[in-house]
Amino acid sequence: MNTNTIDPFLYNGAEALEGSKILDIKRQLEKKESEFSQNTTKFLEQLNTEIDKAMPDEAKYRVSSNVFNKNMNRKEILEATENSPEKRKLFEAAKEFESFFVEKMFVEMKKNVPKNPMFHGGYAEDMFDDMLMTERVRKMSQQTEFGLAEKMYQQLSIYYS
Repeated sequence: MNTNTIDPFLYNGAEALEGSKILDIKRQLEKKESEFSQNTTKFLEQLNTEIDKAMPDEAKYRVSSNVFNKNMNRKEILEATENSPEKRKLFEAAKEFESFFVEKMFVEMKKNVPKNPMFHGGYAEDMFDDMLMTERVRKMSQQTEFGLAEKMYQQLSIYYS
């Protein structure tokens, strides 16, 4: 604990300060720090005991993030939207936005990769790289779940249902 006081033992005349107020204050602060530490430890032990008592036995060893996760995955969303063309369009728009966002992210990352002037193909290569990046990101967003489209669909479907 930082008491913001000057340690009297740093002085040459530390023996002269033996009975001083500074040493008394330092001892009092050390005693209070020790009591605080003991009380905090006791409180945390009691809290853990109460949590263990309140939790059902069958749930104690099977708690995972899936229990608390309320996000729908892509499969659940596709099942929920198969009978509703409006919801399907909303999810498709969310996937398109996710694809657009990921593409912009990749374009910005690619700016940091230096081009070798010896092998650079000029304007035609730049245009081809842009189209290739767009297609790669489109395929990537179809095959993987970044989670952005799913979360956007959940939030937007609250307002547009």
